[in-house]
Amino acid sequence: MVNNNNLIPKTELVQELKSEIPSFEEFMGNYENDEKVNKSYEAELDSYEEKEYGPCRVCSETTRSIAFKIACPAVYCDDREPGFWKHSGCSSDSRMQITNKGDLSCDSCGVSYNMSNWNFACSNHRGDYRSMGKDSWAKSMSIALGISGTNQVVRDLNVYVVSHPEKFGFNS
Repeated sequence: MVNNNNLIPKTELVQELKSEIPSFEEFMGNYENDEKVNKSYEAELDSYEEKEYGPCRVCSETTRSIAFKIACPAVYCDDREPGFWKHSGCSSDSRMQITNKGDLSCDSCGVSYNMSNWNFACSNHRGDYRSMGKDSWAKSMSIALGISGTNQVVRDLNVYVVSHPEKFGFNS
């Protein structure tokens, strides 16, 4: 007699989870900061290298820009609340734009420089404009990537900074 029990594969059940995705504000209201997790993300960003051969992919692309939320990238700032930024000398409705190649520009007056040439002041250190640092940039970028998800400009910016750390003073 043939044993048919061995011919039937085992099955597992998969069920959809019904859950609501909180808004960013709701998420941040319940967010608990875990330094171990933050250090893990920062270490991952530091060690990240996109393996490509030939010229930098982003270098050959058209420069694109967007206004996007980022936590304060200034050195010695623990700000983790992302927000839009404005050029201090321009109108309150101006927004800073960032390109996929690391330039920050004011959409009001048009002034544009490499992001490492700007100084930042947030609500944690009003009026105290500080330069950007590698560790603070990595922290801010990990938050920005989490918010923007698949925005190609932000993802390309991350690749560009990692591929050209010397352009941003991150070669140490």
